[in-house]
Amino acid sequence: MKKTTIYIEENDFEMLRTNAFLNNCSISEMIRRGIKKVCSENDPALKQAMNSLNKIRESFEEYSESEIMDIVNEEIKLVRES
Repeated sequence: MKKTTIYIEENDFEMLRTNAFLNNCSISEMIRRGIKKVCSENDPALKQAMNSLNKIRESFEEYSESEIMDIVNEEIKLVRES
């Protein structure tokens, strides 16, 4: 698991905290559930992106995950700038 920090509106935090309480779980668990719902593997765009990323990984086996993500992020930046 990876630790991260997020910023959310106060009213969203209160809804999240209440929902976590009602579901007898942590706020972190509620956020993880939300991420899974938003990033559903049934999403065709996400599936295509993951397939593309796997092809990139096969081509760059000698690179670490972090190096691959750096390359991908740089390419995304270039595409968005054009």
